[in-house]
Amino acid sequence: MLDPFHIKYGKQVAAALSLFSVFVDLTWLPATLTGLGGTMTVVLDLPYTVCVWISAAVVITYTLMGGLYSVAYTDIIQLVLIFVSSWICVPFVLTSPHTLDISQTLMNNTLNAPWIGQPEMKKIWIMIDDFLFMGLGGLGYQAFHQRILSASSTASAKRCCFIAAFFILVFAIPPALIGAAAASTDWNQTTYGSPSPYERGEAAFTLPIALQHLTPPFISILGIGCVAAAVMSSADSALLSAASVFTSNIYKTILRPKPLDSLT
Repeated sequence: MLDPFHIKYGKQVAAALSLFSVFVDLTWLPATLTGLGGTMTVVLDLPYTVCVWISAAVVITYTLMGGLYSVAYTDIIQLVLIFVSSWICVPFVLTSPHTLDISQTLMNNTLNAPWIGQPEMKKIWIMIDDFLFMGLGGLGYQAFHQRILSASSTASAKRCCFIAAFFILVFAIPPALIGAAAASTDWNQTTYGSPSPYERGEAAFTLPIALQHLTPPFISILGIGCVAAAVMSSADSALLSAASVFTSNIYKTILRPKPLDSLT
């Protein structure tokens, strides 16, 4: 992604821009791993730090051993797991005896406020930021360009982009339905108890909490596999992106521009 800047403005400018790319990836990586750690802690009742270290070890191992090929092949497997397991979990959550019909709670005050929410002026900048991030954020993401430039042809790269644009909407439906079901649940009748996750300040853990208390145990484990696949898919992309940008644009051009053979 930074090669055009290298060609036009030189290696110093490209290296400076690469620092921002590496910084973003290095901050994105722990964010994804902590998300997985929080989910595994809720459902599997394992220590938070143990979950984070286990997921980090797995991602780092297969990314370093296989490089882009391992990331590409595992991403395919992970996408299939995400799609299948998330849609399997949805019927169990929606048909839980403790959950009301989400069509009735869409606009009505029942157990909680309407789950669809309302736009507010104090949240307008957050909504604009989310829209720009989701709509334009991927255009400057190194992992995206790695996959596009690795395509066998220009037509294949374009086709993958259009297919992904459609499927990302499909992948967003199960989390939205599970969130709506959680907002329509009488948590006092579940093993979680009252108040609701939102009132406890645990809204970020709504997905694992819903899987744990509204689905059978084997379904909740399947849901964790879905979350783990999603997180590891993002984590290995961030790791490979940071490593490749640092090696190509900083290490090889600034820190050690001469080949190793010429230094011996």
